[in-house]
This record gives sequence, structure tokens and C-alpha cells, in this order.
Amino acid sequence: TAIEKKVDNFIHSGIEWHALNQLDLKEDQYKSAVNLLESLEEDDDVQNVYTNLKEKKLN
Repeated sequence: TAIEKKVDNFIHSGIEWHALNQLDLKEDQYKSAVNLLESLEEDDDVQNVYTNLKEKKLN
């Protein structure tokens, strides 16, 4: 598009959906969920992975 041509550091164009409600899990639950999501992302048969987890920094 014309806008994309005007932006120097253009990376991606598209619609992104963000969850209205995010899950805020305890650290151990969050680690388990992240492990599951990483496993799904590594699977060749899985095309997209979505979640409504609230992002945290892991210790």
C-alpha cells in the first residue's frame, strides 16, 4: 500500500487481535502454560498459536 512504501523500517502489515480479558496466572502455572505454548509452536502441524495470558518476566 502507499503507507507501507512511506515507512522506512516496515516489518508487517495486518490486523492484530488482542484479548479484552487477560489471564494473570501464578508463576508456576505461567511457566507450565509457556512450555505448552512453546511445544505447540514447535509442532510442524500447528500453524498459529494464540493465547490470552498476561505476559510476565520469568525468573
